[in-house]
Amino acid sequence: MVFLENFYEILLLVHLFATFVLVGSMTYNLLIVIGYVRGKFGRQKLEWLYVRVFLWAYTIVYVLGVLIYPAYGTHIRYPCLGRSFPGLVCKTDLCFFGGRFCCAGCLFYT
Repeated sequence: MVFLENFYEILLLVHLFATFVLVGSMTYNLLIVIGYVRGKFGRQKLEWLYVRVFLWAYTIVYVLGVLIYPAYGTHIRYPCLGRSFPGLVCKTDLCFFGGRFCCAGCLFYT
C-alpha cells in the first residue's frame, strides 16, 4: 500500500486547481509590475494581495506534489515509462528520495 493511495486522484485535482491559482496570481502580478515600469504606481495593495496568494499557492502546490508523488510513481510513472524506456525508470525506492535526479542515478544503478 502506497502512502495516500486512496486519495491521490482527489489530491491531484486539488494540486491542479492550486496550480491554476498560482499561475493566475503570477500573471496578474506581472501585469501590475509592467505598469510600474510605465510609471503607474496605483495598485500596490492589489500587488501585495497577489504576492500573498502566490506564496500560499506555491506552498500548497509543493506540499501536495510531495504527498502525491509516491502514488504517482507507482500508478502512472512506472507503468507508462517502464514499458517504453525501461532503463530510465528506477525499480527501487531511490525514485521517492532522489527526486529530479532519479533518472540519471537509475541509469548508473541498474
